[in-house]
Amino acid sequence: MPMRIIRQGDVILREIKQVPEYAEPINESVDITNTVFVAPDTVIIHGESGHKHVLSGVKTYTYERGIYVVVDKPVTLKHEEHPAIEIPKGVYVVTRIRDYALNQVID
Repeated sequence: MPMRIIRQGDVILREIKQVPEYAEPINESVDITNTVFVAPDTVIIHGESGHKHVLSGVKTYTYERGIYVVVDKPVTLKHEEHPAIEIPKGVYVVTRIRDYALNQVID
């Protein structure tokens, strides 16, 4: 079965076969970065526009700054500016992407 890639704005969920063995379950709320907040059953990612992407009803794991979620039954990824997306049962690595502008001076 092909692995899924799901995108909502600047958040990408990439399906993987299993949570890496070195990842630890998240047992309390933690700020992974200043834009990513993870609790035992929720991932909140602040997008570049300041709005939040919210994924609830999942099991969360982390390793260093990586976030992994296990979806036991379909859940919804919500955002104030994007249509809600149903996330099917599976295991995913969650990534926030950022847009960068490269300023170049041309003589």
